[in-house]
Amino acid sequence: MEHIVQFAIGIDDEAIRKRIEQTAEIQIVDSIKEDISERIFRKGRWDETQLQAWVKDIVIEAVLEHKDDIIREAASQLCEYMKRTKAVKEAVAGALARGDGK
Repeated sequence: MEHIVQFAIGIDDEAIRKRIEQTAEIQIVDSIKEDISERIFRKGRWDETQLQAWVKDIVIEAVLEHKDDIIREAASQLCEYMKRTKAVKEAVAGALARGDGK
């Protein structure tokens, strides 16, 4: 006796594409980490002073490149912190009472 069986396979192209991208991204990042690790931390290649200088250069470059954003974010966070303090609340209340806050 012969039976005919029909079935369908659903293929989600978008999910496959995303998964390939994620896998590729992970492989690339891992490869870069390994490359950096080999170049920088290979025995005898970098001493601690050289590593500190390299990190300092990277940090200085990042700070200079993004200093306006860093200052803006630091000011925002400082304002958020300060507005919750008793001294600032009292100063604002005093200024409002004197009419300075208009």
